[in-house]
Amino acid sequence: MKMLKLGIIASFSLVIVGSVAAQVMKKGVTIESDQPGGIYFLMGPQAAMRESDDGLVIDFVAPADSRAKDYADVDLKAGDIVMMVNGKRVKTAADIEKMVNDLETGAMIKLGVKRDRDMMIVSFAKPDPEEAGGPMMMVTRTVGDDGNVDTDIKMAGPDLDKSVLVMEAGVILATTDDGLAVGVVIDNAETDLDGDAPGDGDVIMSINGTTVKTNGDFSAVYDATPPGEQIALVYLHDGAEKTVKFKKSAEQPVRVIKKGH
Repeated sequence: MKMLKLGIIASFSLVIVGSVAAQVMKKGVTIESDQPGGIYFLMGPQAAMRESDDGLVIDFVAPADSRAKDYADVDLKAGDIVMMVNGKRVKTAADIEKMVNDLETGAMIKLGVKRDRDMMIVSFAKPDPEEAGGPMMMVTRTVGDDGNVDTDIKMAGPDLDKSVLVMEAGVILATTDDGLAVGVVIDNAETDLDGDAPGDGDVIMSINGTTVKTNGDFSAVYDATPPGEQIALVYLHDGAEKTVKFKKSAEQPVRVIKKGH
């Protein structure tokens, strides 16, 4: 059973990528909750919230230019407290997750929001995950009473078929006109590398001796490599070939949030 440790049960990290390409805009946030499962991310307005004694407090809302066009004007702000969804009271992350999941894509979501002393209704349509902005990488870490950390990684949003997360190296790769390149370097990623990690825009030349040009090429070799086995990446950095090696992790990300859920 998971127990409270040092006041922190779950730590939620979110990376929002404006474009999966060699040049990207990246926003990141880390949220902590003392309740297991007490954090929820609302796609569309791209708002991360956590359980509190007052209700579901929004800790982060993505900038308007990071959201899909239809959600750029949704009026949610950090510090808002979500009290109701479609006229029903919500107190926990599980409450709002179930209500949103039960709605069809395109159905209206009406949030009863408390901002300072004011109450307001914020309305928007439930997004199709493929058109909701992003892509995003969501990482939840849960600390047990034994000190062990369980990590859950999900990727959501459009263009996932053009990208691949290599969490052992702390990068997201994307197929570009130049080949398979580093689109995002994940800040504060936990890595154990033999060699330098590839950086923004570096082009991946091969994985375990196999030449790669697309994420499909890369995934075919990566997926076939058993957990614990060594992976060697050769990449171009400032015109020079470099090599980095690491062991494949047993923990792998969930890549897609299902349509309508």
